[in-house]
This record gives sequence, structure tokens and C-alpha cells, in this order.
Amino acid sequence: MIVETKRTSVVLSALQVTLRHLSEIPDSPEADALKRAVADCEREAREWRTTSPTAQQREALMKRVLALHLSVAKLGREAGIAL
Repeated sequence: MIVETKRTSVVLSALQVTLRHLSEIPDSPEADALKRAVADCEREAREWRTTSPTAQQREALMKRVLALHLSVAKLGREAGIAL
């Protein structure tokens, strides 16, 4: 059974925003690594639709998503792009 919780939706939406911001940044090894990390987080969040995460798993993923967002913002600033 597929269940989409509000938390899952929020995480997936945040990841989509992060990917959109990454698409505005020139290709680089750092950007590529961030894209892979976003994809990994998306896969994990989509698994929540079939298997509910523990509180620790949920918190860990949310912290990773926040760290990714901050890393993308920093990379954008370094590239002179206002995200």
C-alpha cells in the first residue's frame, strides 16, 4: 500500500526545490555530487510510502535535506547566482 504522509510530501518538495536550484548552477564535480546526494535522499523518502521510517530515520533524512539545501545555496553564491 502506498501512503504519502505530509512529512514525505514536505521532504520531496524540498528536494525538488533543491534540484531546481542545482539546475541553475554550472556543472561541476561539486554540483554533480550534490545531485547524486539529492537522488539518494529522494529514493529514501519514496521508500517511506511503503515502509514508515523510525523517528531517527526521519530526523536523519530531514537533516541531510537541510544540509543539501545549504550546500546548494553556498555553491550558488560562489558561482554568483542568487537562488
